[in-house]
Amino acid sequence: MQYFFSILSEKKGSSFIWDSHYIYILSIPLAIIIGPVYEEFIFRYYISDRLFLNTRKYIAMIVSSLLFSVFHSPTNISSFVVYFIFGIIQGLLYKKTKNIYAPIVSHCMVNAVILVCN
Repeated sequence: MQYFFSILSEKKGSSFIWDSHYIYILSIPLAIIIGPVYEEFIFRYYISDRLFLNTRKYIAMIVSSLLFSVFHSPTNISSFVVYFIFGIIQGLLYKKTKNIYAPIVSHCMVNAVILVCN
């Protein structure tokens, strides 16, 4: 998703959409809804639950959290750790509730707060 945002933020000729704040407004649903749904299905449901079906759930959670952190292209060790811890929290939420919608809603709320604060 970060790659997608970097593509969108590049200037593309003289089109009004690239020279204004419209791109920011258009990216809000992507950051708050589409991204979290996609990421939670990939990292919690598919990688943690399906790919590592025959392994211990905590090992699968650590691996999926590491991949989640790498996927977000951290710029330093502290941002890597923040993404990793968020991935662990999301994994625990998924494991505790046994429902993919709990981490999706949580992730949407976190992204919305981050977007509002920025």
